[in-house]
Amino acid sequence: MSQNKACDLCRLKKIKCSRGQPRCQTCTLFQADCHYSNRARRKRLVQRSKETFGGITLPVFDYAAGINGNEPEPSDHSIPNQENFALTTNGTISKNIEKPEDGEESVQRRLKLLEEKIDLLLDIATETSEFKRENKAIELPSLVTQIKDAESIVIKHRQGSPVDNTPTRILNVESLFPPQLPDWEKAFHDIPKKEVAHELVTSYFQHVNWWWPTFVYNDFMYEFERLYAFGFHSNNAWLISFYSILALSSIRKRLGNSKTLAESLFSTAWVFVQKSDFFLTPSIDKVQALIVMTQYAAYLSSSSLCRTLCGQACLMAQQLNLHRKQSTDVEPEKAESWKRIFWMCYILDKNISLIFGTPSVFNDKDIDCNLPDSKYELLFGVQSGGDLIFVPTVSLTIIQSEIRNRLYSVKSPTQMAAREKIIIPIHQKLKAWEENLPSEIKMYHEMLLNNTFSPTISLSDRFEFLTFAGMEVYFSYLNTLIILHRPSSSTENRRICINAAREAVQLLKNRLNIDLRVNVKADPLWIFLYCPFTPFLIIFNNLVHETDTETDSETLLNDLDLLHVIYDFFMEMEPVSDVALELVKIADKLLRVAKEVCSAKNNDVTDSTFKDIVEGFELNDLNSWDFDRVTNVMRNL
Repeated sequence: MSQNKACDLCRLKKIKCSRGQPRCQTCTLFQADCHYSNRARRKRLVQRSKETFGGITLPVFDYAAGINGNEPEPSDHSIPNQENFALTTNGTISKNIEKPEDGEESVQRRLKLLEEKIDLLLDIATETSEFKRENKAIELPSLVTQIKDAESIVIKHRQGSPVDNTPTRILNVESLFPPQLPDWEKAFHDIPKKEVAHELVTSYFQHVNWWWPTFVYNDFMYEFERLYAFGFHSNNAWLISFYSILALSSIRKRLGNSKTLAESLFSTAWVFVQKSDFFLTPSIDKVQALIVMTQYAAYLSSSSLCRTLCGQACLMAQQLNLHRKQSTDVEPEKAESWKRIFWMCYILDKNISLIFGTPSVFNDKDIDCNLPDSKYELLFGVQSGGDLIFVPTVSLTIIQSEIRNRLYSVKSPTQMAAREKIIIPIHQKLKAWEENLPSEIKMYHEMLLNNTFSPTISLSDRFEFLTFAGMEVYFSYLNTLIILHRPSSSTENRRICINAAREAVQLLKNRLNIDLRVNVKADPLWIFLYCPFTPFLIIFNNLVHETDTETDSETLLNDLDLLHVIYDFFMEMEPVSDVALELVKIADKLLRVAKEVCSAKNNDVTDSTFKDIVEGFELNDLNSWDFDRVTNVMRNL
């Protein structure tokens, strides 16, 4: 005779049996023997089951001990003696009691058992929530996510503060990233004068294209001469690149009318993009045009334009198979140009997805493209040295993408121990990347960090080009360290984060104090304001949230000084970017909270001492800088 598919206890309780061995889940829960009876007539089986399992109930106290991690004491769940027990009407086994139990006592006893079960369920729920809180998934540290984290810290601080004068509402996403589209009415109807256009194009190749190589210099200038020779150009994609380059160069000059001029030039490029045939077929010229437009939108920190333009550029690059190895039949110069165009799309895609917390277009497992070859770097700029920045940036972006995929994705481990196993090898990759940086970049970094520059080096053109570029590389590296160690709660990882944040802000402070002219040549990606704001929040969190923060007045005042440096930087970027204006408001609220916390930790930290030690920096009026020659040229536009 065959056995039943469910054990006897599951059949009695009318529960689906898992048929596990040696005991199913139900029998394990009730700590009963798991027995499978042969198929028999239903009445006899039900009667025997009631007699056998009727008195089995959930062992509350033993189960609670199992939840707490202790071994439960063995319990006797054998069948009771039929002489001393009798079968009740509801199928349970009870002792033969001569006197029936009083009704009130029965209700109290049941209420007590109910309270015990509720307490047990609450204990289980509490332990489960604490376990999830300790091993929860880490959200991608986008700009909005970091500000929300800071907002939660402020709310927690305000709840324990007797005086509450600062509103806890810090972030308004709509005001931080408002939807912005170019205005068609501002577009140019005529081609700009050649002298003006040549000045702006040369500036772009000197300060942008040489270390973000998108165009071959000779090829672009050939098309430039054709435009002014014939008075028109038949390639709309090239015209989009042309007007976008003029707009980006104009806004980077930061003259009195540069913002209005840049908006008009970019609106002209936007008119050509809106033509119906632009997105129908992919081409190299269109990818280049979208890259420059993305750079302009990145300089203004326009989130909607950045995501749209960069996404279309990356999709076109994939359709053209730029992420694959090029055939040997392609000319080496052309293959190198296509390779660099792809890596430009890759860098933009990964940075924008990180800053705004959006999905990345490229899948790293699908990429089969070699790194740029430095022997071709002179094709893309008017001077050498660009690959000292571009090639390490590509390698660093690949590591950043690995960090995101392994620590911040849906499949990332939630246990802290598993995260540590991922963090250690990636940290070693980052240290190896830093050791393999070009010696010239390391030299500029050491001089910048220690605020020691020789007059000979400071007056050279190479210093002007490479110092800020090297600062951008190290700023990205320090932010990558923060992103890597941020998911871990260990003391060592927190120490790495706070040291990286302090070094990043110190770099910014020293650079802007040394030579204000280089500030004009700030990289568009860096002006996203994401890189400066990340160390700002790390230092703020260390001051306010952490309980083991150093409480000596010197350390607290130095950290407040660093926060004030970032605040001053946002103030100076306010005329360029609308996002900077919102970050100024956010930084001001956080800075006030940090001052209150530091004063509570150490009585020596007061407003007067803070004002004495904070040096800050105040940039000169940008309109008073020595750009008379360029100003006269732009006035003719």
